[in-house]
Amino acid sequence: MKRACTVGIALAMTLISCATVQQTDSTLPPLEGAPGLTSPTPTIGDVDITAPVEDTVPIVNPSRAITAADVPPPTDCVVSAMPAQGQLTFAFADVVYALNPDATLTCLADLASTPSLLRWSPDGDEVLLSPQRLLRADGTVVDTQFSETNTGISWSQPTGKALITPNPATGQLFWRNAVNLDERLDITFTNGTIAAAYHPSGTQIAAIGTGTNDGKPGVFLASNRGEKAQRVDSPDDGKPTELAFDMSGSSLVLVHKHTDGGGHVHRYLLGSGDLLTIAGTSTVPVNLSVSTVDEGDAAWVESPAGEPSVLYTVIGLEATDPVPVSLPADTVGTPLGWLPGHRLMIAVRPAGASTTGAFDLWIWTPAGSSLIATGVVAAGPRVAHGPWSDPPGLGGGNGGEA
Repeated sequence: MKRACTVGIALAMTLISCATVQQTDSTLPPLEGAPGLTSPTPTIGDVDITAPVEDTVPIVNPSRAITAADVPPPTDCVVSAMPAQGQLTFAFADVVYALNPDATLTCLADLASTPSLLRWSPDGDEVLLSPQRLLRADGTVVDTQFSETNTGISWSQPTGKALITPNPATGQLFWRNAVNLDERLDITFTNGTIAAAYHPSGTQIAAIGTGTNDGKPGVFLASNRGEKAQRVDSPDDGKPTELAFDMSGSSLVLVHKHTDGGGHVHRYLLGSGDLLTIAGTSTVPVNLSVSTVDEGDAAWVESPAGEPSVLYTVIGLEATDPVPVSLPADTVGTPLGWLPGHRLMIAVRPAGASTTGAFDLWIWTPAGSSLIATGVVAAGPRVAHGPWSDPPGLGGGNGGEA
């Protein structure tokens, strides 16, 4: 019987609702100059979101940054069951680890080659290691039969029975059965598709492209087979560039690029059709990340001309006061996804460095930022998605996820 390689790594534990830190017995030497940056504490209305609440999820912070030298050689690695609170997962070279809520480190996989991403299925059973490689729950790695250029690849909702991706060369949208990867469908319902995502219920797909009748850019919604397409957003100035569903299923978060070089982060309400503004920016926001837990959090990066890039967050999509994330000087942060408890995973690299190289892994919360690991090659949250509701005012798709 295989055993998960689980190692206590002497981590400090704290709660999102308090500022005190309790240390465990440590076998790691202290890290000189360990960063302890803080960010402004946002509120939702008059409510301090860092105030104590029931069932607060622990934030796991190491007493010093984890490095590849801190972990033992991988033995008997398995894709173990996902804890209810989720896991922070990352890779050193060819080995994938999970940082657990109880402050232990578990080896999930010892791979034959280095992953370029860790994009978990909504049920946390399988993970994309790259657009072309998929790690099964049984530890085998299979070819998705997509190209490495299909960087927009994503899972179906709510459990991950399928994969979809735009083809950047042709603008088509392809669907592939995640169990039988030989089964592929062309479900294109816009011209020049550049981005697509499943509704949390699995019955609808939203995509960015141009209308098949009028050629105008916009956001379109169709069944999970690309049928009954309808335009739901068409900016007067510019075009949409990124999108993600709010996990409640009630809205889409959109990025608009304007002809003057500026942009907006919007929230489109599926029930009423209202387009709300979360943020207006002098540059086009990129790397949009919306929580896959129903906590209504979002993050993106802005890069004003001649100025350092800044990572912004909003806690609650009703917020209109984005909070800049404090990171070390001369670095750039890229959001990797959200864990429960308003915790954002961030890849931090030196300003101007390649976005494909190793990075430092940080966690941001409304209470501050913490360095988790250095020399990481890929990382991502492993969390159960939801809860969600059916899309309001829209017809059903293929009778459920497909």
